[in-house]
Amino acid sequence: MIPTISVYPNNGYITKRDTLFYPASYAIFYDFTGSPKGRVVSRIPLLGCQWSWEGLIQWNPHQVDGFTACMAPSFQAVVGTNIEACVGFLCARGEGSFVVE
Repeated sequence: MIPTISVYPNNGYITKRDTLFYPASYAIFYDFTGSPKGRVVSRIPLLGCQWSWEGLIQWNPHQVDGFTACMAPSFQAVVGTNIEACVGFLCARGEGSFVVE
């Protein structure tokens, strides 16, 4: 088996201006052996929101879910998101977006 990482960024939803919301994202690690150390960082740069995780990959598959509280901006926008999950130098990156109306 070849070790792989899949990422699922914040993506494809609508939130209202000036509201508190809880964006979620996740990563899945497949076929890693020997309990290597992994890490995940999910960000919404425009809003300064992020969550991160660092720990051992102990199951197959090993899913890491996370969310954080963010305040939507006071203006309408399409907001970009990103996520990165790594084990050593092997990384997967993804981007998404959502709408503020």
